[in-house]
Amino acid sequence: MDLAGRYVLVGLIWLVAAMVEGFWMGLTGQMQYLALHVVMTLSGGVLGIAFGTLLRVWPKVGADRWAFAQFLLWNFGVLGQSLGAIVRAWGSGDALIALMSLVVLAAALLMLALFYRHAAGETVLSTGPARQTAHSG
Repeated sequence: MDLAGRYVLVGLIWLVAAMVEGFWMGLTGQMQYLALHVVMTLSGGVLGIAFGTLLRVWPKVGADRWAFAQFLLWNFGVLGQSLGAIVRAWGSGDALIALMSLVVLAAALLMLALFYRHAAGETVLSTGPARQTAHSG
C-alpha cells in the first residue's frame, strides 16, 4: 500500500474508533471524554483522510524523502493528543495535549512545505485523461 493509501486507512480507523468512542460516551454519559472524541475525529480521521487525498492528487508530494517522516510525525502527534485527552478526562493532561498539538502542527507545516515544493502552481485538471470527466460531449 502506498503512503496515500496508508493515510486514508489510518484516517478511517481513527474515524471508526471515534464513532465507537462517541457511541460509548452517549451510552454511558461520560462526557468528560469529549476532547478525546474531537481529537480522534478531526486530528486523526479528517486530517488523515485529507493528507491521503492530497498525496493521491499530487503524487510528487508523497514521493518526497520527507513524506514518510511527516506521516510518522502526524501519527505520533495524534496518538499523543489522544492520550493527553484521556489523561485530561482523569483530571490533568493539558500540557500533554498542548505539546502534542505542536507536534501535529509541525506535521501540518511539513505537509505544507512538501506541497509547496512539489505541487504549488500545478493544475490538477490538466494532468491527463484519467482526471477528465466521463461525459465529454
